[in-house]
Amino acid sequence: MKKKIILWGAALLAAIPASAQPNNEPIIDRSLVFDVVNICGIILALYVVSRFIVTLVQLYLDNRLKSRMLAAGTPETVITQLLRQKQGNGLKAALQWGCVLASLAAGLTIIYFMGPVTLLSVAVLAGSIAVGLLAYYLLSKRDL
Repeated sequence: MKKKIILWGAALLAAIPASAQPNNEPIIDRSLVFDVVNICGIILALYVVSRFIVTLVQLYLDNRLKSRMLAAGTPETVITQLLRQKQGNGLKAALQWGCVLASLAAGLTIIYFMGPVTLLSVAVLAGSIAVGLLAYYLLSKRDL
């Protein structure tokens, strides 16, 4: 407890001279924030594209494996058991992401036409995501 008080006191004492700068410019450099956001966006875009390519290659290789196993005379039940787990999880995940992203896009469109961003915008986003998850739940109850 005593260490925490000393640490907070030292932090407050260090903050006083730091805030005594003569200009009223914000401490955060806007160009740095802009660059960080751009870099994160580029990394995210590269991840999405590479994940898409990896998924396509994985689907292709699974299909090749299935056709070779069929050609080798492996029973269909064994092939179905081996490949069903991957396919079922992938379809459900794609369905979930599709529902959530579609509802998020609808929510962002509503916010765009509402005007300025307020606390109501956060409620609209939360509601749209909830609607997307509800749609996923209702669609996943059916057998894929």
